[in-house]
Amino acid sequence: MIAHVRRAAFLAWATAAYGCSASAEDVDAPPPASEASAASEHPLAASWNLVWSDEFDGNQLNTANWSVLTSNYDPVTNNCNFGTGELEYPRPQNVAVRNGKLVLSAQRTGDRPNDSRCASYGPRSFYSGRIHTKGKVEKTYGKIVASIKVPSGYGMWPAFWTLGANISSSNPWPKCGEIDILEWHSNDPSWMKSALHWYENGQADWGTGANRGSSVADAFHTYEVEWSKDRIMFRLDGNVVANNSFANNKPAFQKSHYIILNLALGGNWYGNPAPSAVDLPSGVTKTMEVDWVRWYQLQ
Repeated sequence: MIAHVRRAAFLAWATAAYGCSASAEDVDAPPPASEASAASEHPLAASWNLVWSDEFDGNQLNTANWSVLTSNYDPVTNNCNFGTGELEYPRPQNVAVRNGKLVLSAQRTGDRPNDSRCASYGPRSFYSGRIHTKGKVEKTYGKIVASIKVPSGYGMWPAFWTLGANISSSNPWPKCGEIDILEWHSNDPSWMKSALHWYENGQADWGTGANRGSSVADAFHTYEVEWSKDRIMFRLDGNVVANNSFANNKPAFQKSHYIILNLALGGNWYGNPAPSAVDLPSGVTKTMEVDWVRWYQLQ
């Protein structure tokens, strides 16, 4: 979810990549008794060890884990509207922890908010929430899993993804690498869409997806990536995603990454729709809810 040029390339090859249905094969064995609570929601092989998680207990975000974006300027990636022309203005008021869940909310606004560093792009039409673990939780390899409920409606663009922690002005996107564990598009509501982006004599992309057969929106599902030095694969609700195995020998995926969770609206993945076309009426709030996020690594 970074570059203006990325979505055009993504759409060109994603049609073929997403044309297969998901496999029902479950490659994980039952976990040991010590992982019984996690097993009730997501079975794990005995060799996986939980090294970090956020269960979103309590009534506020754990700032030892997460940073909250406060405008449509991203100081980590040094861009406006996140490089994809998104229509939202992130702010802390749209990030909450309640009832054991992270809640990223979105509303239409007439306030016309805009960061002064992004003045040339014009005001934003929505408030929303966006958080990341840069500088706080950064790891290499493992199984990254989250239980998420995404909102339905045209223009909703919820995402669960990672970026290379070495992203900088001298190592910008896509050289840092990007792992999209979940992206959702209203044109394909039954699909979990996943992708990889890196640099190889120019921007390089690889995509896959899983069709659950009915909309994944408005209910909790588990979304995961299994990432090792020689393979990256994705799962929806514990099932292997079709065309899911990427032979990983790319330098961008041999280094630490950090996690991002956000609820975007509009943008170039939707063909840059007018704010009026986005299915979020005034006075209505839509939410992306996260029950938990867990990072496992091999013992």
